[in-house]
Amino acid sequence: MSEAFSVKPLSSAKPASGWSRVRQEWETEGAKGVALWAMEWTLWKTNLYQAMSGPTAERVQARFRYARRVKKYGIDQPIIVYQFGKVGSTTMQRSLAALRLNVPVYQLHFLNEADQIEQWAKHTLRDPSRVLRMVALSRRVRRALESSHPPRYNLVCLVRAPVPRNISMFFENVDSYVPHLDERYANHTVSYAEIRERFLNEFLEDTPNFWFDREVKEVFGLDVYAEAFDKARGYQIYENARARLIVIRLEDLNRVAADAMRAFLGIPDFQLVRANIGETNAYGALYKDFLNELRLPNEYIEDTNNKPYAQHFYTPQELDASVARWRA
Repeated sequence: MSEAFSVKPLSSAKPASGWSRVRQEWETEGAKGVALWAMEWTLWKTNLYQAMSGPTAERVQARFRYARRVKKYGIDQPIIVYQFGKVGSTTMQRSLAALRLNVPVYQLHFLNEADQIEQWAKHTLRDPSRVLRMVALSRRVRRALESSHPPRYNLVCLVRAPVPRNISMFFENVDSYVPHLDERYANHTVSYAEIRERFLNEFLEDTPNFWFDREVKEVFGLDVYAEAFDKARGYQIYENARARLIVIRLEDLNRVAADAMRAFLGIPDFQLVRANIGETNAYGALYKDFLNELRLPNEYIEDTNNKPYAQHFYTPQELDASVARWRA
């Protein structure tokens, strides 16, 4: 059942009635708050939400939340979970969405070159629908950024050691690189050796090494490479007049998430909501076995781990540990 059909009205955990609730809304939100509460109360009392699809009901409820003058935890600007793929963005987005904040929480991997990414997805991916939805959102956010009064976005970015991230990214779209994988996987005729060769020779992935320059520095003017990253703490906050950004290492997320989000957004009770685990997708068993069987050339490992992105966010010892299981 959709969350939209199982929660109480968003303005209060236990809806009040009569003049007491009107006074409460007037004192905190003013006339606009009273009007918003009245409309939302009417929708619930008449069961109109029940006539909507789950996503539609959630969008309608979100509009009521976003319109409120008083913002939960004092967060008054939109949040973008903003990073390249396969670094835990869905987990972070769902964790923030679960707080039912009074501002939008978006999930994006890019704000530059949407046209090129759209064409790549259409010509490369077996199912480009998810990327195309993100292209549409990217264009909408860019329009807001280029408006006369743009929001000062809160950007939440996770990073991950590059070799494990690249392997995970490859398997996200493995059926786009291995022909007829559905049939061959069902018939047990696809080999680990073939998948490995496709990964090494066809999956030419270098996104982590240009992403911060292209998607953060160019778009928001924040240069994460201008100062050393605190590897021991596991996260760092950057800000300017256009945006606030927190970078958190995925490997440290369980340890630092609560402290990091308290420092960045003032959230006192942040908890992670797990999502998008690779072993649970359509090729979960194949992925798990592939990880166990995989051996990578030292040349690939050294080339990947010696690039600026890896060196900036990780110590040599951490990079070695991240690939130890795959060394030939």
